Amino acid sequence: MASNNSNDDLYPMWTKTNVVTKKNVKVTTYVKGEYKYNFVSTEDSFLDIAWRKLDLMQCINILSSGETSFRGHEYVIFSALCAWVIDPKSNTTIRKNSITLAVARLLSGAEKRAIRERRRTKSEDYGLVTALSPSFYNEIYFPIGGLQRIISTPSRTGLVKKRAPFLRHHNIACTMMGIDHYHRDNLSNTKGFGSASIRKSSELVQSIHEKLGESAPDAKNVENKHYRIVLDSLPFSYAAKSIILDDGRTLFDAMFERDLHVRDFSAVCLQWFKRTLYVANHVLNREADAKTATRLNSREAEAKQAEFIVNCLAGHKPEVFGPPEYILNNGTDIKDIYKHGGLAARKRRS
Repeated sequence: MASNNSNDDLYPMWTKTNVVTKKNVKVTTYVKGEYKYNFVSTEDSFLDIAWRKLDLMQCINILSSGETSFRGHEYVIFSALCAWVIDPKSNTTIRKNSITLAVARLLSGAEKRAIRERRRTKSEDYGLVTALSPSFYNEIYFPIGGLQRIISTPSRTGLVKKRAPFLRHHNIACTMMGIDHYHRDNLSNTKGFGSASIRKSSELVQSIHEKLGESAPDAKNVENKHYRIVLDSLPFSYAAKSIILDDGRTLFDAMFERDLHVRDFSAVCLQWFKRTLYVANHVLNREADAKTATRLNSREAEAKQAEFIVNCLAGHKPEVFGPPEYILNNGTDIKDIYKHGGLAARKRRS
């Protein structure tokens, strides 16, 4: 006996009902019966803003729009952004692997919810994975390669190994940034301390890491073998080290661990962007400070990257924060080296 229900009755289609442009994004609403979701997008597709390359401004616009996109959308973009922060130069492997593993995690979570729903309703059949919208599949899952991409991607443990060298680069570069932050806050407008100096800061980086009992970099290698490698994203990683998550980790720690799991990452992103803007404006971009202008004239890369990040974060208000505690604990040494010269001069005096 034929059913009286058509396929459209059993499986109603999603219908686009509204399109609104606001805050540099487009919000498209889809409805199916009593269900609806939004697709928050920018000018280009996911492939073009996160997969093939990282378009910093468009990713930030989506993550800070204040609008909720379809399930998993912001999380995957957040994963892509964190991967770019780790390796900001030209290596797409870490970013693509991070995106793929984020997609796999979302699919696994949807399957688990479907299984729990089957048990709750005591159904004989497993439900389809419907917690993820058509836009998830059309915008992200199928364009990146679907199941074939997932099964050919290294494990999370393998991803951690790929990230490992960058952990040292960022830790060393963030110490350098912390010293410059301290100088900016306490010495830049004080007579007798001189301008911020890559050479002096590099010597301090070596000294500070030795005091921490860590493998200390040679001062001569700090700039070219660590600082320059991650300079493009350094304001983001430095700000991330200052943000404490609910579980006690820093946002920076979460980026480098096996599973990038951050609760309420929308709120975390807003604070992260505000603090990154502060770093770019206050620490990295010193053109307004006559005492450090000479340094910036010879370090054009810093000025250009600071300006680029400030433009990407336009509309955000900077959130002030201080240097990390381990930098403050070395305040006497920072003052001394900037007042009296490098470590060699200090040794001669002693």
